[in-house]
Amino acid sequence: MEEEKVQHVMSCPHQSVVLQCKIGLDKLQAGLVAIGTPQPVTEAIRYGIEQWSLALDQMSRRAPTAGSLYGPDAVLTSAYWEQHRIGWFNLCLGRISKKWAAVTR
Repeated sequence: MEEEKVQHVMSCPHQSVVLQCKIGLDKLQAGLVAIGTPQPVTEAIRYGIEQWSLALDQMSRRAPTAGSLYGPDAVLTSAYWEQHRIGWFNLCLGRISKKWAAVTR
């Protein structure tokens, strides 16, 4: 009978919670697309939140573009890593890395 925290809800394996989290991520992604966010950024943000929710106790998560020598991927990796450092929970609260703005289409 404890108060549920966002971190718990994001990692709860109950089927209804998993479905609601997926719906929430779909809405977030659709909202980002609607405001013109580049597709690689929306995909990286979704990936980061999904990875965070799978293993809240693990601090090491690589960007999907990590290791790429392609210039825009390197910028995306930098933005992803900074957001990881700030925290994916903080992204949910509106605390986002300024480096996302540097990622081009």
